[in-house]
Amino acid sequence: MMNILNSVLDTLQIMGWMGLVLFLLACVNTACSTVYNIAVLKETFKWKKMLKGIARIGLFYLCSIFVAIAFTILPFINEMITTTFGTQVISNDMLKDLSGVGVLGTCLGVIIQQGKKAFEGIKKLGEVKSEKEEITWTVEEE
Repeated sequence: MMNILNSVLDTLQIMGWMGLVLFLLACVNTACSTVYNIAVLKETFKWKKMLKGIARIGLFYLCSIFVAIAFTILPFINEMITTTFGTQVISNDMLKDLSGVGVLGTCLGVIIQQGKKAFEGIKKLGEVKSEKEEITWTVEEE
């Protein structure tokens, strides 16, 4: 039981670091999208819309944590089945490797997905043009 708890805690630590990266990407995406929506689409700033976006990112992160924990627990479930029924379907070493790949795949998938959105936001922000300004010079004689 302690092995399961230690493995889950290790996974949570990994997901915590991924959460930091996800938070930074979400900040970039939110800032770029907000500026783009206000400057180009001429929308008014709405806190409700921003909070919905932040809540969506939080739910996305929470679901990613649950998927990573599920992958982490698989080797222990396999061991329990082997102990209970005496038959080993998949070796624990192979399942531990697959579990690690699953956690890594979850982290990379989340970062790539959010990174793509952040990159698109930066690209949109680069397309924002300022209003056309005309500078006129008048000469005043004294």
